[in-house]
Formats: sequence, structure tokens, C-alpha cells
Amino acid sequence: MIGQPDGVVVTGARTSAETHKLRHEILTGADVRKRFPALNPADDMVAVWEPRAGVVFPELCIQAHLTAAERNGATLRYNEPVVNWTAQGGWVQVQTQEGRYTRSI
Repeated sequence: MIGQPDGVVVTGARTSAETHKLRHEILTGADVRKRFPALNPADDMVAVWEPRAGVVFPELCIQAHLTAAERNGATLRYNEPVVNWTAQGGWVQVQTQEGRYTRSI
């Protein structure tokens, strides 16, 4: 995460890393340019670098969950807004604008 030392991005990333005891380094703008030549932050910026951090693409995550759900017996319904749902005693019931669906859990 790169930004102003007192900005939301940097302070949030630093707080998160410290709270969760994640290995991290605070890098100056010059440090970032030297270590990661493709990046060019201003001299007054800093970076919170976490060696284990990565990027998650939410669309791919959602697709993976849908695929796993279908593989495990879920019936996927699209463009069918949920009106209400209840869970009780090992069953879940979902009410949509198209009908009511009940399934054991």
C-alpha cells in the first residue's frame, strides 16, 4: 500500500499489519523505486510492504464459490430476488418472487 504517511491507506495497512502481527516493512518512496522499479511514488510517500500480501479478484472468487456450490448439489437461480428466508432444525427455506424452496442443511 502506497500513499501519504498519515493517509487512510497507509495508516490502515500499518494498523492491520500490526494488529494481526503480520510481517511488514515501511518503505520510503526512494526504497520503493529502488526495490520495485515499475513503481514511481513521490518522495513524500511511503509504502507498507507485506511479503505475503496478494491480490484477490472478486469475480473469480464468486465464480469459484458458485462452481463449488453447484458441484455439491446446489441449484443456482439467477435474476430471482430473495424475498425472505428462514433456517430451522436442519432445514433452510428460501422465498423468492418465483416460489419457495426448502432444503436440508
